[in-house]
Amino acid sequence: MLEGLGLVTRYRGKTRLSARGQRTLSEYQRHHRVAETLFGNLGLTPSESCTAAREIDLAISHRTVEEVCRAEQHPTVCPHGEPITACDARSGGTLDRHDREARSPP
Repeated sequence: MLEGLGLVTRYRGKTRLSARGQRTLSEYQRHHRVAETLFGNLGLTPSESCTAAREIDLAISHRTVEEVCRAEQHPTVCPHGEPITACDARSGGTLDRHDREARSPP
């Protein structure tokens, strides 16, 4: 299934993330880490922030993540000290339907 989506490649019995898979993983990590930061700033411990972020990180759109990032003054690391990719460093990512509609001219 992942191979069919272009997220992984298989060669000689090994499975690796494709370029698209790497971008998708990077986007997921960004969503998760921005959400963790939001919850951390609300007073949750790093562990609690991680748990709360896992509940929503796949459900929020790229646009919402960008808005949260702006509201949190563009954090550079999550509560665990892991780096958060800068807004302008994201490239080639996929957009969900809501994001595409928001970016389309009327």
